[in-house]
Amino acid sequence: MMVFKGQVTEEELVQAEQELRGELPRISPTFDMISDVSAAETLTPAAIERIRRMGELIVASGLRTHVRVVGRSGQAAVQFQRIGRGTVTANRAELAARRRDDAAAAALADRARTLWTGVLPATDARWSTLGRVEALLLQDQRQPAAAVARLTALLDTLRSMPHPSFYTYRRTEATLADVFDRSGQPDSAAAHRALSRPGAPLAQRGNRR
Repeated sequence: MMVFKGQVTEEELVQAEQELRGELPRISPTFDMISDVSAAETLTPAAIERIRRMGELIVASGLRTHVRVVGRSGQAAVQFQRIGRGTVTANRAELAARRRDDAAAAALADRARTLWTGVLPATDARWSTLGRVEALLLQDQRQPAAAVARLTALLDTLRSMPHPSFYTYRRTEATLADVFDRSGQPDSAAAHRALSRPGAPLAQRGNRR
């Protein structure tokens, strides 16, 4: 069980991550976890990013079930609720964009952006979902070059992250291939795809989520 109370500092989270790395090898290959943030004060973007990274470590180590206790009034709880709702909304926006329901996609993307602003760190890979939505909307507006430029820049940003999300990169490169396909162009996403194949630098550095 992980409990966050009061003002959670960066130094405390660095120590918590070190302790977590030391304990995970001793835990059963499959395990359940409870994290309680109901008594935590507002978290900084850096704290949220480090907690996300700790979550990735836990998942990679065999997490089976995770329960987060958020309460109803805690400031950190409100942050996590906004991030969670924004993530669901952004995913719905991407699905709408892929169905070419552009009006719904744009409205959902705006709602997700509002939920995330001020609570989701700018470096969090989840923002790339809205980038993919923007590219698909540009494609539907007959601006394939702008869509390609948006996705290419997004892939460059994802590669430059200290802890790149392999899963997010693959989703984004697939969207780039989709844009080329929709516009009847040859699949020029191959160069980006090669960078994420097993054994490539990105695959070695990134996580699989």
